[in-house]
Amino acid sequence: MIDFLGRRYLLILASTVLLLAGPVAYLFGYSLKYHIDFTGGTEVRFSLAESRDIGEVRSAVKEAGFGDAVIQSIGSTGNGYLVTLGETAPGVSDRLVSVVSSKLHAPVTLEGVELVGAGAGQEVRTNAWFAIILTLFVLLGYIGLRHSFAYGAGAVLALVHDLILLFGFLVIAKIPFSLHILAAVLALLGYSLNDTIVIFSRIRENAQNPRYQRESAYNVVKISLNEVLRRTLLTSFSTFLVLLPLILLGGESVYHFALTMAVAIVIGTYSSVYVASPIMLYAGGNKL
Repeated sequence: MIDFLGRRYLLILASTVLLLAGPVAYLFGYSLKYHIDFTGGTEVRFSLAESRDIGEVRSAVKEAGFGDAVIQSIGSTGNGYLVTLGETAPGVSDRLVSVVSSKLHAPVTLEGVELVGAGAGQEVRTNAWFAIILTLFVLLGYIGLRHSFAYGAGAVLALVHDLILLFGFLVIAKIPFSLHILAAVLALLGYSLNDTIVIFSRIRENAQNPRYQRESAYNVVKISLNEVLRRTLLTSFSTFLVLLPLILLGGESVYHFALTMAVAIVIGTYSSVYVASPIMLYAGGNKL
């Protein structure tokens, strides 16, 4: 039987170091970058006379000076493209189309242009943070009513731990915070919470089991963690296997999302075992 709680002080130290990584990186000039979804910019849709490899289009766009552009293939014919630019200067779409046509030596048809204003981007950013904070409070209330305050505190503080670690990763890896990444963040909250609730339910069940009435709270938690360990690892591993092909073969359009999700799974699995349970035990005064 693995004594997870016996390593809690060492892992608390490790978590502290990881939690400080993001703020320290910020001091060295790193910061959270926002995607066009939150800052405003231009979406340009165009098509080529014939289908071209998206890698060629991506190279042509970036050689034109749009280094932060995001390029996606759209449409069923394979010759349509959507380019997202982080600027709204007049004529930027015409300049893009002209340069791409010159680089690829092929005629380019401009299909449409959509501007995302900075004001709209700021509103989306505010709503995104509001959604994250509201989710934390709703989860605290639900778990507090479903179990007890100690369980709620353990679950929510573990989620805060997960969010800080994940945003630290985004800062260090220089991954722009987009709506796709927001989806990964919210998925992390749900994934981590699901693991935590499964563990807490087993702890509560074992605490009421006559077989363990003479066991200390520490031992009940240790036994419960070992009983759900296989389920937790299998769930995390199977989800990670689904994300791995997206990371390796999915291309630029899904790479950041899949990578963020994979890191979120690792963080969520770790915190549900090594963070949520020790905090719950401490908040409850070593009582279940």
